[in-house]
Amino acid sequence: MQWILIGSSAGNVHEYHLLEGSKVKLILKYSPSQQSARIFYDGKQRLVFLEKSGFWNHAVVFKNEYGIQLGKISFEKWHSQHSGIIEIEGKKYHHIRSKNNRPELVIYEKDVQHPLLTCKLGSSNGNTDYDNPYYQQDDQEYTGLMVGLCWQLFMPQPALNNLELPVHNFDLSVA
Repeated sequence: MQWILIGSSAGNVHEYHLLEGSKVKLILKYSPSQQSARIFYDGKQRLVFLEKSGFWNHAVVFKNEYGIQLGKISFEKWHSQHSGIIEIEGKKYHHIRSKNNRPELVIYEKDVQHPLLTCKLGSSNGNTDYDNPYYQQDDQEYTGLMVGLCWQLFMPQPALNNLELPVHNFDLSVA
């Protein structure tokens, strides 16, 4: 998977597309002024508000459009790879934001060698030079990207193959 920064629109909204191969899996629009992320997926839309919290603002809480807390992400500020913990639906996962030439986001449960999800970061022009991309400047924008990944990772997928249809036995005999 790969997040592609499409660009900024009016009002300084940053638009990202999450790609798997060449297919757009979801679209995320982050608004720094509203501290929110809009997630568009499969004809649906969700609004997530991102609020800094904790001692020294080392965490970002994410809430749905009704103000109900969905989870939070915390950062270990002293770690060189910008790692921390994501809490979502009562479960804890770890995250790492690497600072390689080709940065990536990794979500894992216990062992970084066995990630649940790895996502590269790119731009719409194919540029791999990341001097100061938005997500490295703003923990809330980074949180928005992580929420988008969690949305993709933990969202229930339609299972048409496992769909059990009721069996009805009708007596169609003429009496």
